[in-house]
Amino acid sequence: MSYSNSYSYKSDYSLENGGLKQLIKKQTRILAKLLLASFLSLYIAEIYADQSCRLPRHFTPWDYDSTAAIDKGKDWRSTQKTDYWMLSLSWSKAFCDRFENDGLPKQLYHQCLHNKFGLVVHGLWAQSRKAGSNVKIHPRNCHDTSAIPAEQIQKYICEIPSVKLIQKEWEKHGSCDFSHSAQYLSKTSELFNQLKLPSREELLKLEYTSWKKVKQRIIQLNRSLGLNSEHVFVKFRKNRLQEVRVCYDLRYQFTSCKQQL
Repeated sequence: MSYSNSYSYKSDYSLENGGLKQLIKKQTRILAKLLLASFLSLYIAEIYADQSCRLPRHFTPWDYDSTAAIDKGKDWRSTQKTDYWMLSLSWSKAFCDRFENDGLPKQLYHQCLHNKFGLVVHGLWAQSRKAGSNVKIHPRNCHDTSAIPAEQIQKYICEIPSVKLIQKEWEKHGSCDFSHSAQYLSKTSELFNQLKLPSREELLKLEYTSWKKVKQRIIQLNRSLGLNSEHVFVKFRKNRLQEVRVCYDLRYQFTSCKQQL
């Protein structure tokens, strides 16, 4: 009887010990999965950090006085008819790097200090076939408009990343064809978001290659939309990517960027 009790005790202990081992293994597996998930989330967040946008806390509307700028010879006006459109996208890092030695203006903190953007909107530009190489022929500054409301600025500040740039682009390039800034900015945003663009990470690898490679990549990403070589112009300066420009007809379908009369 004592032997039987002793055996029962050892058997129960063995089962308890085995159960404990299984519990430890299970908890270890759960912990490993949690650690892996945490690592992956941090890794993914780092990769895609350039796709997020940190909004400024406050927006101060700014009014561009095109009439005053024209009177001072700093700008010009052209009421030439619009024949087609050019969506100009700026490589943000190259733009921001211009201020490394001269100091970053406060108005650019959102673009260059608080965020890491890839290609951002420079503007949607009305174009005239009569212009040729004379940029002053293109439609520009048709109307001296008032400051864009803060709520509109907030809506588009992550695509056109400067209050002053939003105001200038609307007044310089949109006022000739659109009745309101909301219409111009909405169309600009629509065209921008239709395009598939290289990530900031990919642009860092492409920016010092050649305009041909950047152009090929843009076309490759948007071939399914009907984009081809005639529709895209890539600008390099000092062997570095500066801008990507895509052209549209008056129905906002892709068209050739080489249009002259």
